[in-house]
Amino acid sequence: MSKVLDGIRVLEIAEGWSAAALCGRLLAEFGAEVIKIETAEGDLLRRRKPLAPCGESYDIQLVAANKKSVCIDPALAEDGERLAALRDSADVIVEDSLFAAEHGFRAAFDQLRKSNPALILCSISPFGQSGPLSGFTGNELIAQAMSGMMVTTGFPGDSPTRIGISLGQHASGIIAGIAVLAALCQRVDNGTGQEIDISVHDCLLNYLATFLPGFITTGKNPKRIGNLHPIAAPWNSYQAKDGWVIICTGSDAQWVALAKIIGRDELAQDVRFTTQDQRIASNADIDAIINQWVADKNIADISRLLEAVNIPAGPILTVEALLADEQVSARNMCVKLKHPKGGEVYATGPLFNMTVTPGEISRPAPLLAEHTAAIAVQAPERRNKSEAMQRTTRRALEGIRVLETGVYTGGPLAARLLANLGAEIIKVEPPLKGDPLRDFGCKIEGDAYIYFINNYSKKSITLDTNKMEGKALFLELVQRCDVLVENFAPGALDRWGLGYSRLKEANPSLIYCSASGFGWTGPLGKKRAFDTIGQARGGVLSQTGYPGGPPTKAGASIADVSLALTGALAAVAALYHRKRTGEGQFIDVAMYDILVWMTAEFWPLHFNGEKIPQRMGNAHFRHAPYNTYPAKDGLVAIAAETDKQWNSLLGILDCGPLKDGARFASAEGRVTHRAEVDALVGDWVKSLAARQVVDRCQAVGVPAGPVLELSDIASHPHVRARQMLIEVALHAGHSQKIKLLGCPMKLSASPAEVHQSAPRLGEHNKEIYCELLGHAPAQLDAWKSQGLV
Repeated sequence: MSKVLDGIRVLEIAEGWSAAALCGRLLAEFGAEVIKIETAEGDLLRRRKPLAPCGESYDIQLVAANKKSVCIDPALAEDGERLAALRDSADVIVEDSLFAAEHGFRAAFDQLRKSNPALILCSISPFGQSGPLSGFTGNELIAQAMSGMMVTTGFPGDSPTRIGISLGQHASGIIAGIAVLAALCQRVDNGTGQEIDISVHDCLLNYLATFLPGFITTGKNPKRIGNLHPIAAPWNSYQAKDGWVIICTGSDAQWVALAKIIGRDELAQDVRFTTQDQRIASNADIDAIINQWVADKNIADISRLLEAVNIPAGPILTVEALLADEQVSARNMCVKLKHPKGGEVYATGPLFNMTVTPGEISRPAPLLAEHTAAIAVQAPERRNKSEAMQRTTRRALEGIRVLETGVYTGGPLAARLLANLGAEIIKVEPPLKGDPLRDFGCKIEGDAYIYFINNYSKKSITLDTNKMEGKALFLELVQRCDVLVENFAPGALDRWGLGYSRLKEANPSLIYCSASGFGWTGPLGKKRAFDTIGQARGGVLSQTGYPGGPPTKAGASIADVSLALTGALAAVAALYHRKRTGEGQFIDVAMYDILVWMTAEFWPLHFNGEKIPQRMGNAHFRHAPYNTYPAKDGLVAIAAETDKQWNSLLGILDCGPLKDGARFASAEGRVTHRAEVDALVGDWVKSLAARQVVDRCQAVGVPAGPVLELSDIASHPHVRARQMLIEVALHAGHSQKIKLLGCPMKLSASPAEVHQSAPRLGEHNKEIYCELLGHAPAQLDAWKSQGLV
């Protein structure tokens, strides 16, 4: 089968478990020739223990499978020429800008495009290339501390808690991939390249949709609520006979069904629990009842009983249990590859199940410098043809029409990201009530605030697809669209007579993107999953929280949003393929797959027969100091990941004896003596204001930052400068304004922007049915009277 990025050359200038390296891994899965540029000593992951039996690091396999390796020393004239030639031969450069600058690999885009006008340069950094914090040194902990991820995660009374996976790096890798593919789509049309600026901080802000509405409408910072849901109950973790189980009831009907299952029918009529708001207010009473019911039961039995009545429930898996899960095996999320030094190594499997251009991981990570002599560096002939091309401000996906029939977050947010890139989105909603998200949480002008965040820059039509005439109209729409995005349970549209095979008959070049909980295959295939179920089964809860405490979900809906990001990436990849071939295809992306991929940093310990550490609070199993520390006026995160950063920190700490302590000279030693390291750093921090701590650390290149509340983030000059919180008219011609999340993709030649707020229900019926499809206004009136629209 052909690959999406056949013939595309990508230079990856990055090391470690970084967003740029993860983006390179995704582009390699799509079939690009990804050339990893390394220093003479190689990527730091090559030296990270444990090592596989072949003598190579497990970590490098997980990040660098399918890539090639070229060693370059920019200080050497010959290598400098080779690097210049590689840049001229590249279609895309993906760089970790801090790493590239430190090692002499960085070059200004304007300089690069003189010899390669079609080049796409994607720079990823902690805080972006512009804004007051653009020079900040950061990493995963600092980005989480300053983006709201920590203050929204944890139980009441707990200190703000980091999400136990490297969410920022993985999310930024995906978002960078979307931007690169979008830029490639535009390059097919006009031949020109462009510069892309991705900030890990921006990408994490993209996850705040659950909390922004409450903060913006009340001015109050959200409270940490553990595993509860802010607007649904009962929704929590419970300790069963054989472990922890998650139970999620999101509707009155599910509550009635739950009461019946546990043998307490009278609870459905109890005045304390009649409405959702009453159940939230009485959470403690409900949880006590459910805890008593689950205590003597097995998780499998609980899940079976509840899922039979459409109540999502499931186990909280450790990463070890996750790797042994049959669904992971069935979805090929951990693959074995033959290594040239003998034996087998493991790599993360393909994220993208696509019928025409499936993702593929077929080669282990390259040996250091394996391809230095073999890589051809001459610039392709096509470069010369694009020299006359000028910059453009046309958005990357202008002219693309997307039909979205999604609900809540997974499908709608994926489509909204395509709208950011210029696509026209037609959102199909049921008559009368529309997307259930319109009725979810605090409202503005009758619609839920979060609906506006997930659905801005779209058009809304209403249609009852249960009726035959509604199905016919849906097929008319499909014939005029390029992409369909939906996030119903797999097979739902088939049951309506509108599955992919039927839609493909109507439009052979259609790209059908299905975003679901577990995907279409495997023993869990076609099961429904809410965000919390995905986090629980995907290993996030087991890794998040404090030692000795309960498994803790990320406060933000990280599973739903990550699914949307991955769906958008797959859709843009399929659009790029279709631009070159005319072929449509079916895409199956699963929330569970994405979360499994995001836990891979822990896998090497398991492969080596070691126990994976769980729930370390804000500490990290590989680094110390890596934690939050109380200053005089707030919490500060400090995270030294390298010996150089540690030695720089020592230079500003007032702890002379530590400077000569051999036991702290290595990362392993500092981790072993973490308590002592934390005590020493904590003693220094507590005597200073948070700003003083951050300034002194940043001045010597030590990653540090304050733990920010949403009020700090919403008013932060950097957030405003990066346009990550923007204001638009509530509706066209409306004087009232609404604040929405901006787009984390910053493209120089095809800016991703917010042009308008979310639509009213059915606002564009006349435009779509009469102007696009050509039906008479009188016919539209008749359909309205019939309840069809």
